[in-house]
Amino acid sequence: MTVLHIEYRPRKFGEVVGQEAVCRALAGLIERGESRAFLLSGPSGTGKTTLARIAARALGCADKDVLEIDAATHTGIDSMRQVQELIQYRPFGRSKWRVIIVDETHMLSKAAWNSMLKVIEAPPEFVAWFLCTTEPGKVPQTIKTRCSALTLRLVAETEMRKLYARVAEAEAIKLLPEVRDAVIREAEGSPRQMLVNMALCREAKSRKEASALLRDARESDGVAELCKFLMRGGSWSRAAALLEALADEPPESVRIGVCNYLGGALRRAASDKQACTILALLEPFVEPFAAGADRAMLAVAVGRALYGGE
Repeated sequence: MTVLHIEYRPRKFGEVVGQEAVCRALAGLIERGESRAFLLSGPSGTGKTTLARIAARALGCADKDVLEIDAATHTGIDSMRQVQELIQYRPFGRSKWRVIIVDETHMLSKAAWNSMLKVIEAPPEFVAWFLCTTEPGKVPQTIKTRCSALTLRLVAETEMRKLYARVAEAEAIKLLPEVRDAVIREAEGSPRQMLVNMALCREAKSRKEASALLRDARESDGVAELCKFLMRGGSWSRAAALLEALADEPPESVRIGVCNYLGGALRRAASDKQACTILALLEPFVEPFAAGADRAMLAVAVGRALYGGE
């Protein structure tokens, strides 16, 4: 079965929807060799990481020499030191480049940022950095001044409709006009989200049914936000706000969602230290909540994850 948002992910600059100016600027910088550190910012789902991958191909970098780091999980200085050790070595084979893509880069710690100043300003001649973020205001100015900054925008509805029509024809998807409109509108300018919405609503028989499916999917984002918060830590007031946003979700459903998210993060852990940190966060959520559990049990689990049962 085709996974739409993967199958139709752009692989060349000319396939990117709604970001023509950014694509031209990035392609030009690469062709002229005028930068080896790029800061790509913009709303979620607009193509930051995709553009970084396309740029890596334009540089002639083999896939095996592209290192993608999720800064939501690997926030600390130890992770960045491991990367800096790696990039001292030239890639093997035909590839002439190593490309480092740091997603959600605004989540890096202050110590991690400070450790990167030199390697971003003057990386080895075969290394290029792509820092991707939805919150450029949280990126230190000392990093920004060392990068070529490019900002992606939400995609206009006219462009979204062209993408929808192309994919719908290729995949023989025939949604009711009102369902199609909901799929495009609820994507809010994100091509990736629209493709996810198309797949989700493929069998929807009415606008009401499609709206319910899209609402449920949107609300599940709250679980991901809670997990990201737990991994980077923070105040109880922030935890309470995230729990309040999940007030309508059954506590057991949230627990399962947390286990799934943190389990994925554990599989991607790059060191024993990171694995131990994630395992400690997982522990309070492993056991199913008792039947009829109220929100207090979920709050206790979050508290134990934050404070280690203190």
